[in-house]
Amino acid sequence: MADQNLTAKKTGTVSGAAPAPVKVIEPVRVLEKGGYVNIVKLTDKGFEPQAVSIARGESVRFQNTSGSSMRILSKDNSGLNQEKTVGYGGIYELSFPVVGTWAFQNGTSGVIGVVNVK
Repeated sequence: MADQNLTAKKTGTVSGAAPAPVKVIEPVRVLEKGGYVNIVKLTDKGFEPQAVSIARGESVRFQNTSGSSMRILSKDNSGLNQEKTVGYGGIYELSFPVVGTWAFQNGTSGVIGVVNVK
């Protein structure tokens, strides 16, 4: 997977129609300081992506891009507990050194997601 932004290819247009805008696809996994960080955004529609699969030792960075506050909490008491609630633009990042599955939720809205560690 490339570690930079990708752009979707522009498709053909109908004669006389305005060309469709090119959509920029943001990465969900970036290489930082020799390790991969997986990006999960909290939007007004929920977590994007809602489920993420990562390798053991990688990190997940939760970014709040919603209009409400974010506080990541585990659904199964596994220790995924963000100490402070953050507003728009806030982040919470942690690494996963153990193989397993962790269900999480936004404690302020109940929106849920899953991290699968291989």
